[in-house]
Amino acid sequence: MKDGFNTELQKKEGVMTKWICWITVFLLMIGLGASAQAGSPMLSATPMVKMDKKATVSLVGSGFKPGQVLSIVITDRNGITANIGAYLDPKPVANSSGEFFTTWKSGRYISKKLVKDGVTVLKVMDDDYNLLAHASIAFVKGDVPPPGKVPLVSATQNIKMSKNAEATIIGSGYKPGQEISILITDRNGISSNIGAYVDPKSIVADNAGKWSATWKCGRYVSKKLVSKGITVIKIVDNDFNLLAHNSITFTK
Repeated sequence: MKDGFNTELQKKEGVMTKWICWITVFLLMIGLGASAQAGSPMLSATPMVKMDKKATVSLVGSGFKPGQVLSIVITDRNGITANIGAYLDPKPVANSSGEFFTTWKSGRYISKKLVKDGVTVLKVMDDDYNLLAHASIAFVKGDVPPPGKVPLVSATQNIKMSKNAEATIIGSGYKPGQEISILITDRNGISSNIGAYVDPKSIVADNAGKWSATWKCGRYVSKKLVSKGITVIKIVDNDFNLLAHNSITFTK
């Protein structure tokens, strides 16, 4: 029994190690550079999760106050904001370094049809339900590659709403020469390709599978196509298959 327990523990530690390696790469990417986001709370999550009743999501946070007790909420498919704390293990509390690691047993939400196929945003809140950080997850019906094989995208996390606002968007882990498009869902619920306001106009992964672009989002702010709060960005290929995703907070 003891040997079986140790074997299972080693398997979990192995999966966690792979996850931490992936998340380290992700956090380094979000640097944009690191000085711009230094000290800001950040949340990262398993990027793609297969819809299954036993599904789990790994969550990693950093930049929080040591000892801070946190809540994580989602907006379910019915538009209701729900605290997922009852299905987090362990409870998210920042350690002495301001970091936490927890696992969300999301299979419960899948089996109850509270999350659906597509991108879901997670929000980290303090005791007064002030937004501290956020991340996105794609729930998919088919098989998903392991964390280290999933293309990544990072973006400027917080943008002040103005007519001159810009967001830096960076991708890594794509096929060399792959052409991609960037989509958002505007405040009217309409998905739109922001290519006309992205520089460069044509985004192609380089030989290392990387790319970068600047979104002139001030146009969307002035036309009231984005509003205060979180906007999800999606990276798709020429067939509009979802490759990666992330989220941006627009603030006043």
